[in-house]
Amino acid sequence: MRRIHSVVLICLAGVSCYRVPEPDCGFVCGAGNSCPDDYTCGSDTICHRIGALASTVCVHDAGSLDSPILSPMVVATMPTDGASGVSRTAPITATANQSLVADTVTTGSFLVATSAGVQLPGVVAYDDSTLTMTFMPASELPAGATLSAQVTAMITSTMTAPLMPLTWTFTTIDNQPPMLASSSPLANAVNVPDNATIVVAFSEPVTGVDGTSFTVTAGAPIAGVVSGSGASYSFTPSLVLPAASVVTVSLSGSIMDLSGNSLLPVQFMFTTL
Repeated sequence: MRRIHSVVLICLAGVSCYRVPEPDCGFVCGAGNSCPDDYTCGSDTICHRIGALASTVCVHDAGSLDSPILSPMVVATMPTDGASGVSRTAPITATANQSLVADTVTTGSFLVATSAGVQLPGVVAYDDSTLTMTFMPASELPAGATLSAQVTAMITSTMTAPLMPLTWTFTTIDNQPPMLASSSPLANAVNVPDNATIVVAFSEPVTGVDGTSFTVTAGAPIAGVVSGSGASYSFTPSLVLPAASVVTVSLSGSIMDLSGNSLLPVQFMFTTL
């Protein structure tokens, strides 16, 4: 085949590739006698450049159909699709099967997001020696969250072919203890009615909330019934709360989230009428 000295490679799906400047001929017609723009398929099933001399002989130039340029694919990810208990600080990686253009691997083409579609910040890099794309989270990933990672067709190979897009999901480890999110009455509230029911809400569903882990005192223990489920619980006093008294609510470390993380013991106080 005629040597064409150039570094620019053009290729259309189902059609032979060729290098510019355009040769008069030299590649076999594609499916359905297709040829690149500026070419027509001759009776010899070879693509001839439009305008080339009719006397141009292509027998020695023509060869078998050039190998197609295939899109690169991701062949491995870390974490793997469907993985659970994933570190909240470890890098997220995707390894390709071809060399990529480093400048196309960016925060716009390698994305990590929550199940609600909120994109998480991070730094993206590419190592051509290992064909590995890396997303390093800017901060700890959400605890116990199902996240998605995505590499898009904006990433291209060094042969200019777009990456086959891939999305995979994983769940991070839940190593975050539950917290008291709100209460009624509020901490340091005053003039609270003596018949008030005390309600607490946690940052996530918890277990172990009962009369030993959710206690109320006003100098002495106050009897009552603890009820609730999920992230919300209440304490209903058996009698009215003592008047004009400072009431202390205590929540102990026996309260745990569904992953076994203990609540850091917390207290708050309010004053009754």
